[in-house]
Amino acid sequence: MANLVKADNECALAIETALGAAMQNIVVDTQNDGRSAIEMLKRADSGRATFLPVETINGNVMKDAPVNDPGFVGVAYDLVEFDDRYKGIFVNLLGRTVVAETLSDAVRMSRNSGNRLRIVTLDGQLINAGGSMTGGSAAKNTGILSRANELEELKKRKIKLDKELENSSDELLKARNALSGLRYELDMALEDDAQIKRDIASADAEKRATETAIVQLRILLDGLSGDSEVRRKAIEKAENDGKLIEAQLEKSLARRGEFAKKADKVRAEITELVNSRLELEGRRTKADREAQERNKELLDLERTCANFEHKKLAADMEEKQILDKLWENYELSHSSAQALRQPVENLQKETRGINDLRRQISALGTPNIGAIEEYERVSTRYEFLTGQRDDVEKAKKDLLGIINEVTTEMQDVFLREFKSIDENFRTTFLELFGGGKAQLILEDESNPLECGIEIKVQPPGKAVSNISLLSGGEKSFVAIALYFAILKVRPTPFCVMDEIEAALDEANVIRFAEYMRRICEKTQFIVITHRRGTMEEADHLYGVTMQEKGVSKVIELDLEEAQKSIETN
Repeated sequence: MANLVKADNECALAIETALGAAMQNIVVDTQNDGRSAIEMLKRADSGRATFLPVETINGNVMKDAPVNDPGFVGVAYDLVEFDDRYKGIFVNLLGRTVVAETLSDAVRMSRNSGNRLRIVTLDGQLINAGGSMTGGSAAKNTGILSRANELEELKKRKIKLDKELENSSDELLKARNALSGLRYELDMALEDDAQIKRDIASADAEKRATETAIVQLRILLDGLSGDSEVRRKAIEKAENDGKLIEAQLEKSLARRGEFAKKADKVRAEITELVNSRLELEGRRTKADREAQERNKELLDLERTCANFEHKKLAADMEEKQILDKLWENYELSHSSAQALRQPVENLQKETRGINDLRRQISALGTPNIGAIEEYERVSTRYEFLTGQRDDVEKAKKDLLGIINEVTTEMQDVFLREFKSIDENFRTTFLELFGGGKAQLILEDESNPLECGIEIKVQPPGKAVSNISLLSGGEKSFVAIALYFAILKVRPTPFCVMDEIEAALDEANVIRFAEYMRRICEKTQFIVITHRRGTMEEADHLYGVTMQEKGVSKVIELDLEEAQKSIETN
């Protein structure tokens, strides 16, 4: 059950108290599933458990909840969340439980409803239907629902921190990737710088070689000063070579300048890359520091929560001790004390006043503190029982009136039908006996429904006033006459007789069969008999014979068809 229900933090303790041990019950689909689980527990000797089949458990939500009471929070069923397929189970467990704000509100609701409600307060106090109370101190946020809510909040907080950590990791990865790219560009720039330095060194070497050639040419010019033509040609050649060398030198200088500019540009890029690298390193360090600070803040929050929880438990314990002391010394609850609270100007003076009042209370002896409540309870119960007694007396009077009406109607119907049966009995007796007298007499006409009935008969030629003086056959014949008289009053579609004429002689058997033939228009008779006279008056005969041992056979004979067959033959 604990895994199927959710409640907010305010009502969690109340719902846990209302469910009680049912929080650990196990929900199954069908009764067969529950039976299989119980058999498995028995086989494994694994203890006992309560199973709740979804297909069988149902209930109703209370309609007479005290919604107008100021302390009414709601019906427990309406304050929880669950899957609709388990609606029957939660209606059964919580549909008749009311949630109140405080114990005073719960006591007032219970008293107003005649102790018919099951009420639980937000702080876990319980008043059962009938008036019994269960309660005391209970550590908050220690129940299954409270811990589930707290765990849900911690999970959400963990998910948020994980997202922040993931974002920080992504930023760190991006910074590392950017740093790798910058390092690659820095390496390429360093290679270009080395190449420029090599080109500059080559140009310097060429310059020194050119200067050396110029010096040699000048020495050669001085040595050839005697031959003007040769000198002129040598000078022209030297000048040309010098111009070529100067052009190459200018070209080298220009290239050196380009290399110097490129080197400056590369140095600037390197500086920028280094700065970017330093910035990324700083951002990474900052991200690491922020992550550490977040972890530290999380640990600080957990320690703070633990400290607050400890202080809260200590405050709850201190509050409980104060409330217990308040009840033991003054028999006042917290709400009652709040209602009677007055400002204290002088603590010592008020303390002396309290001591004086205690002495006066002690001088009174031992009063019955609960007399007023006991009177209210007894008075309420007396009024309730008085109302119940008046309702019972009224119902008794109504029932007696109905019984009298029914009895009167039954007497009228009985006397009317009895008179008809008496008249038909006399007629039937004369027809069967061929004379005589017969009469049905009530022993107490003032109480016809409970008195006995006397049968007075006088067969022709006999002076008999009581049926007990007749022979066995005559008694049977009188009973048959009475039965036929009843059939005349209330004919039935079918009538089964089992050897009803067994005690009659042959003459009376014939009279019985002929009379039964006369009244068979309204009633079909099925007669079990061994008498010939009765069989001769029948339309169909059915018999059972055993021609072979152990084998029964039913035979049938239609007397009318048999008569026709005989006449034809």
